[in-house]
Parts: sequence; structure tokens; C-alpha cells
Amino acid sequence: MTSSTLLEALAKYRASLPEKARFYVAGCSGEPLSIVDAFRAAPELAAGLTFLGIWIPGVNQTDWARLHPHARAESIFVSPALRPSFDAAMTRFLPLSYSQSTQWLSTTPIDGGVVMISPPDESGMVSLGVSADFSTLVIAREQIPLMGVINHQLRPPINGPKIPLERFSLTAEIDHDLVQVGEATLPETFAQIGAHIADLCDPGDTLQFGLGNVQQAVLKALTSHQNLRIHAGMVSN
Repeated sequence: MTSSTLLEALAKYRASLPEKARFYVAGCSGEPLSIVDAFRAAPELAAGLTFLGIWIPGVNQTDWARLHPHARAESIFVSPALRPSFDAAMTRFLPLSYSQSTQWLSTTPIDGGVVMISPPDESGMVSLGVSADFSTLVIAREQIPLMGVINHQLRPPINGPKIPLERFSLTAEIDHDLVQVGEATLPETFAQIGAHIADLCDPGDTLQFGLGNVQQAVLKALTSHQNLRIHAGMVSN
């Protein structure tokens, strides 16, 4: 079922949940920024909610627990964006690894949540775009009613997981930019590091990247290399 506006859909969906609901929100590039705007336009919809998800420092900037004085949140990171609500005892820190986080999302009580999805294909299947990690765990729990935000700027990657549109009890459509990670201004030393690493790489090599700024310098130095494979927890432009 599709409502005419995102705010109307969110209000209808919120009314279907318990007063004190545990509410999953996707992170990384799957963070539904339009939902943040909707909650800010009608903050009473966030009252009583405990938001939870895997929100990445430096990428996801929403302090969910501060959407309403009676909202709370649970997070495996305490990023600068979440520090105000953490200091106010509104966000609970869970010291979990990524592997432990999968078990947590697979078992912790969840009453509902919002997931951003692509427009359905001709078979009625939707994609999670390039943020297909933790949301699949919540989607697999069929007893949890979920709201799907269909973003016309979300493109399905090749071989990514597909989900039936009917999995979502309520949907709304938007046309909104995805979360962007801006390019950092780095000291010249980083360019030197990138050049040294590029000298060690041959076309066809496989590279693994973690979080940080060195990757930006390394990738800039690898523009002439071909057929590289990248293993990473997150990929951005």
C-alpha cells in the first residue's frame, strides 16, 4: 500500500506500532534521510520510540534519540553525531563487534522499522542498493512489520539481494539523494603514502580497505591501475 506523502505514510505506520516501540533504521548509504525530515516535521511521531541500527561514524549524522525528548536509541558506536544524546543518557552504547551485531539484530526485540528500497522491477522485487548488510537480518524476521521507502535514486547493484515489495506493510515514494561521504582535505604526507602503496600494486590485485582517510589517498594513486578488486565493508565514490 502506498500513501500519498511520506509524512502521511509515517504517521499511519507509527499508529500501527506499540506506544513504546523498538524501531530499526538502516545506516550507511541506506539511511532514509527523508524519514529524518518527516520526524522533524512531526516530532510527536518519535515519542516513545527506541531507535536502533548500525550507524557509521563520519557517514550517518542523525542523532535519532534527540528527535523527541521521550525518544531513545541504541548504537554500537558513539560517534560525534550521537555524543549529545549519549551524554544525556538518551542513547545506549552497545559494545558489539560487527559479528556480534548480526546476532543482536537477529534476536533483539524489534517492533518495526524503516528501510529504503529501490523501485520494484517487473517481477515486483526491490533492492537495498549498496547497503545490503544489516537490513537483510531484520527483513528476514517476517513477524516484524516494516515500512519501505521507495527512493527513485536508489539503483539495484548486480547480484544484490532482492526482496518482494509485498514484504513491506506500507510504502511511500521519494526522490532523494543518498547519503554522501565528502572528500577530506589531507596533508601531503597522505599523497606520499598513497604513491608508495600504488607502487606495490599490480593490475588485477585485490585490495582490502577499512575505515580511515588513507584509503582516499591510495585510491587516487591507483587511477591508472586496471582490473582491481576491492574488499571493503563500505564503498563510496
